[in-house]
Amino acid sequence: HLLLIAFVSSSNTLFFANLYYHAILNKMTTLDQNKLYKKQLETSIALALKEDAPNGDITSTLCLEPTQLGEATLFAKEKGIFFGNDIFSYLNNQFSLKGECIADSSPFNKGDVLASLSGSLSDILQLERVLLNFVAHLSGIATKTNTYVNALNNKNIALCDTRKTTPGLRYLEKAAVAAGGGLNHRFSLSDMILIKENHLDSLAKQHSNATFVLEEKLKVFKKKQPEILIQLEIRDLDALKTLPITCCDLLLLDNFSIDQLNRAIHWLKEANYKGQLEVSGNITLEKLSLYQDKAIHRISVGALTHSVKSLDLSLLID
Repeated sequence: HLLLIAFVSSSNTLFFANLYYHAILNKMTTLDQNKLYKKQLETSIALALKEDAPNGDITSTLCLEPTQLGEATLFAKEKGIFFGNDIFSYLNNQFSLKGECIADSSPFNKGDVLASLSGSLSDILQLERVLLNFVAHLSGIATKTNTYVNALNNKNIALCDTRKTTPGLRYLEKAAVAAGGGLNHRFSLSDMILIKENHLDSLAKQHSNATFVLEEKLKVFKKKQPEILIQLEIRDLDALKTLPITCCDLLLLDNFSIDQLNRAIHWLKEANYKGQLEVSGNITLEKLSLYQDKAIHRISVGALTHSVKSLDLSLLID
């Protein structure tokens, strides 16, 4: 816990709390996870800057004096939830600029000032598009997540992301989910056991007694590594009643109708199942209210990261 306190900033406490949780499961330190987040941030920005100006900004070189100074303001053209403080700070440091930025998770309205910066005018113009692309995209994720959390309106049910993230941006996008009030599901395939339909089908092709084989495998694994969570995807009520759910810490009820979900919850209560219940599968913003009063613990929504509209932001020279 001391590591968590030492390396968490106030702007992304929930994200690094999530990292700490997953670090325990994966036998990594929070410092290791923090380094991965920072490395991805730095690498992504470096690639974006190189992509945007491989041979410098020739337009600014033509129009501006090398020593010309200026100020700029980042403002919102629509309402949302902000995420991008680390992006802003890193770019400012890279270009030796000065500036201020609102905190991550801060709500804002159309016309609000989100950040200001000053220094070399050519540097400000060179970082403009990279800053906007990252902050608009990540704030879009934070905003969408917050919209879903508010629509669910039940603090006892966590709204989770998935691994359906942009390649190379997973840590940043999951941090944005946390800033919007969501909970990070596993960061990678190394974090926890999650047995899905492809695993079950593959086992069934290898073993006529696949359920028994799976149960034995899970028992052996849990005995060796009790700290690693085990989650099992359930496709229908028959699978719920036949698969080895007592070996699992969490069940993922995938693509269940509300009627099927109600019946599953009732059956699990009668069976005295002690683990957590997660639901997933085509759960849209409009459908969230249907789950508000259900005896479940988590809802996972891939759309938080894979179907996001970047917010409309603008950076103007003062």
